[in-house]
Amino acid sequence: MPLDCSAIKPECFVGLSVKEIMEFPVGEGRHRGKLGDYFRVSGDVSESVASQRVVLGGSLLRLRRVGEDMAGGEILLEGDCGWHLGEFMHQGRIHVLGNAGSWVGTSMSGGEIVVEGNAGDYIGCARRGVRRGMRGGRIVVEGNAGTEIGYGLSGGEVFVKGVVHSFVGSYACSGKITVGGVVSVGVGGGMRGGVICILDPDFRVPLAFRETGSDESSVAYEGDSSVHGKGSILIQEVKHDV
Repeated sequence: MPLDCSAIKPECFVGLSVKEIMEFPVGEGRHRGKLGDYFRVSGDVSESVASQRVVLGGSLLRLRRVGEDMAGGEILLEGDCGWHLGEFMHQGRIHVLGNAGSWVGTSMSGGEIVVEGNAGDYIGCARRGVRRGMRGGRIVVEGNAGTEIGYGLSGGEVFVKGVVHSFVGSYACSGKITVGGVVSVGVGGGMRGGVICILDPDFRVPLAFRETGSDESSVAYEGDSSVHGKGSILIQEVKHDV
């Protein structure tokens, strides 16, 4: 069963003893346990959120909601991790040394999430039933990612250095999405604002976007015309970090 780890964030541990931290609630299905039932806890605790660092090691794939609503400090995950990482995050930094599951940075408003491996679907997007997604902050994925990256993006930046799949930037209204390449369809569908930057000069822009200009490094398109959108797709002629 997935392990609900929404209590694992720097501000929850500030000023507490190791024994008190081990008493924090953790959910496993219908069972409610304690952090100490699943983790060995050790180290020094800071007196401020900004300087508090939490390191998670071991088998982390079962973990869900790590860093949810996080307000500062840093979380380091030393391996692959599960879903809903940094959901509703406000400030601070999360660093994953492996791969991350789906829903990274869902509806986040600030801070930074860096994933050194691949990530799943719905990165920086809106929760189900909500149109507006990520509002601020930055998400960087060093590898590839799945579908609906930046769905409903309304601020901030998502940078996937590898390739992504269908429906990147759907219904975006602000913010910026940068991807190394796109597999399949639906780029910018329903997009009303914001920027999608594609670091692949051979990418074919959807018909709902019209070319508006070019320079020595990129070609710009505007759309989605089907919703009278003003969003931009930039096709980079030269690949480089953004």
